[in-house]
Amino acid sequence: MCLGLIELRAAMEHYATGFDADRLSCDDAQTVVGEASAMEHMAATVKALAAARAAEATQWKAHGHRSAEEELARRTGTSLQGAREALALGRRLAEQPEVADAARRGQLSTGQAAAISEAVDADPKAAEDLIEAAQAGGSLAELKNQCAEVKAAATDLEARRQAIHRRRHLRGWTDANGEWHLVGSGNPENGAQIMAALGPLAERAFRDARASGRREHPNAYRFDALVELAMAATGTSSASPDLPVEPDAPAPACSPDLFGGTEPDVSGCAPAAPQDRPPPAQPHNGHPAPPDRHRPDPGPADAANGAPKGGRRGRGGRARVQRGAPVKLLVRVDLDAFLRGFPTDGETCELVGYGPISVSAVQDLLKDGDPFIAAILTKGRQLLGVAHLGRQPTAHQRSALQWLYPSCAAQGCPEPADHLQFDHRHDWSQTHITLFDWLDSLCRHDHAKKTRYGWSLVDGVGKRPFVPPTDPRHPRYKPARDGPP
Repeated sequence: MCLGLIELRAAMEHYATGFDADRLSCDDAQTVVGEASAMEHMAATVKALAAARAAEATQWKAHGHRSAEEELARRTGTSLQGAREALALGRRLAEQPEVADAARRGQLSTGQAAAISEAVDADPKAAEDLIEAAQAGGSLAELKNQCAEVKAAATDLEARRQAIHRRRHLRGWTDANGEWHLVGSGNPENGAQIMAALGPLAERAFRDARASGRREHPNAYRFDALVELAMAATGTSSASPDLPVEPDAPAPACSPDLFGGTEPDVSGCAPAAPQDRPPPAQPHNGHPAPPDRHRPDPGPADAANGAPKGGRRGRGGRARVQRGAPVKLLVRVDLDAFLRGFPTDGETCELVGYGPISVSAVQDLLKDGDPFIAAILTKGRQLLGVAHLGRQPTAHQRSALQWLYPSCAAQGCPEPADHLQFDHRHDWSQTHITLFDWLDSLCRHDHAKKTRYGWSLVDGVGKRPFVPPTDPRHPRYKPARDGPP
């Protein structure tokens, strides 16, 4: 077996050293890309399986390495994390013949094989469906979302939440090039709060950059937002984050009562009415009580009534305190799952854009985080369709669209929800009605293709093919007529 591999490598080396892409036609180049990708996938699968087998021995100790992963990283010239992932994939594939067979044939990339094998490890019955999804031509991001749903359905979400909480971490370091890095992990509801807090600041940085004629990647503005947030929190900057302020008008609170009834509903709800500030914490065992991490420093007091200077006042003149990130977080939860306390087969509880979460996480968001929550209540995948005469979707329709399209509706496009545009299937200038069932969400690129070149989503709901006017699946496809025009 090893001799055949050595001969195969020699043949590949001979082909690669004589390869000249400039001598290929564009069509031939596409063929080469496909064939080379398949061989790359096969080679990565063979390497992972062989590495897992080699790691069963303890030769890495004799070679002075700390682990089998470190020896593999040194031998292959990859990172320690890459070696760790390759070994984990090889060990899983050894127990999953159906996934391993597809990977050996080059039908799965390394990323696809890793995502599928992790999901199949949680639910072996899902192998066939996930392999078919990978071969259907969708994006890796879409496949990972489907795999996450499979793992969530086969996992105790409450136990997973506790385990992730125990593993939470945040680490920063500076590399040899002088570039600072930050990496961390934790539960998705905590990550959503962080990203929500950065959102308004990043948007302001974007507007400032656009006004001065600068164009940078959105991630650059998020970094600037993080720096500004840290400087404001430590008092090193005179500028405070201009986060939205809670409105004076009372709004319905997010509570279990809102979710009552037996029919599916699409409900956006604002933060619960703020509670009075509790009395100062008393010292415990001679030590001062720790500060409340949820509440900002009140700042200079207003001489009139002791309210924070410039802050909003609630009933009785008391200062309102905004807790949590004051932007919308979108939760999709099946009504029965919320009332029961956990989802069962076919039910969903997820934070849109972040994946499945436990029902207790939803309850904590409503109770403690106090963000603006838009809750999409469903029965299976059933939603209410709401129509109005304006051109833009209503707040309820927007929330429902954000649930239905966490990424661009065009199959194969992973563009996330915060970069999407609402699209009318039927031109509003002709219908003058905005019906939920007639709305889709497209990224700017695909929206421009529809507007300028007539591309369209095929009939249906959710993720589906996005085709040109010449495709027979196009809703307004007209076959070419024989003869001169």
